[in-house]
Amino acid sequence: MIFSDEATFYLSGKVSRNNIRILGLQKPHDIVQHERDSLKINILSAVPVRKIYGPLFFEGNIVTGNSCLEMLQDWLFPQLNEDSEDFSFQQDVAPPHWHKKVSRFLN
Repeated sequence: MIFSDEATFYLSGKVSRNNIRILGLQKPHDIVQHERDSLKINILSAVPVRKIYGPLFFEGNIVTGNSCLEMLQDWLFPQLNEDSEDFSFQQDVAPPHWHKKVSRFLN
């Protein structure tokens, strides 16, 4: 079983909260301002039982269906197939993962 996910890191210090929950009791109503549209980087890792694949740094500001497909075809699946042909690949429901070309490739 292979689990994979991307994370976005902003150079301004902003934290992408798509998959992150921060819980705390101190100053829950404080507001921190961040630079809008700051530079960011998207990183992917895939984790099976015995090995970690990645990190892979995506080019551009966002992960698209086309960049996701290129990553799967050119980077991740060649490594997975080299290590084992018997695996299950799982990803979340992010829009790039449901792109028609990505779905066609995975099917």
